Amino acid sequence: MALMNAREEIEKKWAAAVKQQISSATRLDDPILFNYFPRLLERIAETLDPDSQREDPLKGNTAAQEHGGERARLTNFNISQIATEFYLLKETIHSVLESKVSVTQKEWLIVDRSIDLSLRESITSFALAETYIREQFIAMLAHDIRGPVAFIRMATSLLMEGVEPNVASDLYQRMADAAENAATLIDNILDASVIKASRRIKLGIQHCRIHEIIHKTIRNYQQDIRLEGPDLEGYWCPHGLKRILHNLLDNAIKYGDSTQPILIKTEQEHGALALSIHNRGQPIPIEEQENIFQPFHRSQQAEEQNVKGWGFGLPIVRGIVEAHGGTIEVDSTEALGTTISFTLPLDARPFQNALTLE
Repeated sequence: MALMNAREEIEKKWAAAVKQQISSATRLDDPILFNYFPRLLERIAETLDPDSQREDPLKGNTAAQEHGGERARLTNFNISQIATEFYLLKETIHSVLESKVSVTQKEWLIVDRSIDLSLRESITSFALAETYIREQFIAMLAHDIRGPVAFIRMATSLLMEGVEPNVASDLYQRMADAAENAATLIDNILDASVIKASRRIKLGIQHCRIHEIIHKTIRNYQQDIRLEGPDLEGYWCPHGLKRILHNLLDNAIKYGDSTQPILIKTEQEHGALALSIHNRGQPIPIEEQENIFQPFHRSQQAEEQNVKGWGFGLPIVRGIVEAHGGTIEVDSTEALGTTISFTLPLDARPFQNALTLE
């Protein structure tokens, strides 16, 4: 009964520790945060009670499995963070009970074994849920690729049958656009897979000027985009830099304040190009900031606003930056807005074949 009497204190201290040590839990509502843990405490207490008929806290229920699946579907937790929340529960129970009552070695074995087995079942379920989510993701991705391919097949068939010259010209342009869209999606999938495997994206490095690349990129945007800073030259991948700029500008437009300008700024810092893109608007939540560069990650803001995307953009941005031997960072607050900055060596050629962690 000691565990049940101390349950409220354990839950309160555990929740505080989880929110302090697990970034993905910082802004979780209590029903999602606590999830399975109050029921686990209750079942452990029943097992410790000599008058109870419960012999095993886990036998006959699937709560631990459901917990792992829900962490995969409803939160940004990873496996390490799930292990941490169970470790913190064990630590909190020990800390609270040791200050209140005498607990036998057998009772501690029941407590520790119950938490360890719950952790194992939750992690197994989490991994299975992530696999299912990934399979669904691939199925939807295939659907998006099929659209451009189907249009190209239809247009090709019409052209073979013969159409008016002006119609043919329009079809050729739309076929080119569809092919470009499909190719971009495929390139993003391949690059995201390369990044996920800790390998380096291949670049076509050549001599170029940064302002020329920026101007070519922003000329098709309707938004107020401003450029400040010197025009620097160096050895970079023009195509890679355009992809970086497109992704960062698209995000600034999707999530930023449309009434405020977007500012691109260039500087030279210690033999490197420093480039930043700043926009006003809602900041990126702190708990999201460490995940936005992870392949296939979709932010909570993107899901809530139903913003279309696959979670490729920012991971590819980081992959291209790091393939140049550069670094990238995010600074986002309500008062200052959001700035994503990266630095590239003025000569990135030596870094293309640098070793990466496997």
